[in-house]
Amino acid sequence: MHIPGKAPPNRPLSRHAKIRSQQRGIPLDLVDLLLDFGHERHVGNGATVLSFPRRVRDRLRRDLPREVYASISSKLDIYAVVGDRGNIMTLGHRYQHLRCKH
Repeated sequence: MHIPGKAPPNRPLSRHAKIRSQQRGIPLDLVDLLLDFGHERHVGNGATVLSFPRRVRDRLRRDLPREVYASISSKLDIYAVVGDRGNIMTLGHRYQHLRCKH
């Protein structure tokens, strides 16, 4: 999936995240979208979780060409854990709602 007019990818993936991306079938183009559009949630120790909640999916539906959104809409249940230095530490599929600590 290539989005016209998009800059070349600049994804700071750790070795672990690259392996998880391959093992879990998460395309790196989706990781780029996650970095650009994903909702950030701070989880402590400098780590942040990026995901596509409903309001972000609605924004993607409006901003992306219809064909592009249709091809990725079923694959948006992913998340990334980003470290305090901005590198992606791991990637995964969301099977449950990401819980907030209060």
